[in-house]
Amino acid sequence: MVTVSNAFMAALADPDAHPQRMVFKFDNGTIISNEDIDVEGGVDFHEVFCSETDLTIGLTPSSEISFGLFNIDGHWTNFTFGTFNAYIGVMLSETANGSAAVQRPSISISNRTMTVSGNGKRQTLELCPLGRFIAPRPAVVQKVLIDVTANDQMTLFDENLPSAATLGITYPVTAGNMLRALCSHVGVSASSYSFLNSTLTMDEPETETYTMRDVLGWIAEAACANARFNREGVLELAWFNTTSKSFNEGNYATFEPSWYQAPQVQKLHIRNADSTEEAIVGSGTSAYMIQNNPFLRQDDTEEEEEST
Repeated sequence: MVTVSNAFMAALADPDAHPQRMVFKFDNGTIISNEDIDVEGGVDFHEVFCSETDLTIGLTPSSEISFGLFNIDGHWTNFTFGTFNAYIGVMLSETANGSAAVQRPSISISNRTMTVSGNGKRQTLELCPLGRFIAPRPAVVQKVLIDVTANDQMTLFDENLPSAATLGITYPVTAGNMLRALCSHVGVSASSYSFLNSTLTMDEPETETYTMRDVLGWIAEAACANARFNREGVLELAWFNTTSKSFNEGNYATFEPSWYQAPQVQKLHIRNADSTEEAIVGSGTSAYMIQNNPFLRQDDTEEEEEST
């Protein structure tokens, strides 16, 4: 859950007196706000952090944000795009600040506070993070309105699983150490590398090609959870977040609770495909069937040889 101040929540209730801004801060220092974004078309933000509707565990969903970028003066023609942090900013105060001559406002961000100065005004806004996203360079950047679609860092795991030497691991490897190796390889952090069933091991995958995202899904499945990035840009193995808030499409943020609730999975029935043998991990009334997860796979071949 993201914590905001009481002043932020009060400002949301009075948007006319406390305007909101979409703010994108790119890693190269560039800050894009409502001065540049096509606010008439709105900003489309699809967040998976609190909108789950599927009981399946082991999912690796990605949040998405899309917007139109004005390019009237050609500022964005050679812009590289890339990784940025997205925020909702709510103006808490506005004061006079010298000359009212028309100029492009200057923007500065410190922690989660943004200051906008220009045109005789100085505005102070509080920022609520929406997540960390990666915007690929659009195919066409010469036109007046550039369409940009960005996903969160989950897409970094879409590459094929590297070799053990590249990852710096030795098989068999535990789920916890594999998660640490994957995160280190793509340059992200996880909230924890110790979780339910994190000490279970997997052997080196067979010749079939798997992506890092496939393996991340197996880890999340073994942990009775889903893998996702939170609004601070940190990877979490988490269950359904029923207390989170969401940002709806449009120019204004509306915060509502997520009503979808489901009991957390506490027990796994583990079975390989085409097998009647199964093992049970955990206890409780909320159970889930797992098949062909390398961290939870049963050795059917050995059992068959012993029976012969």
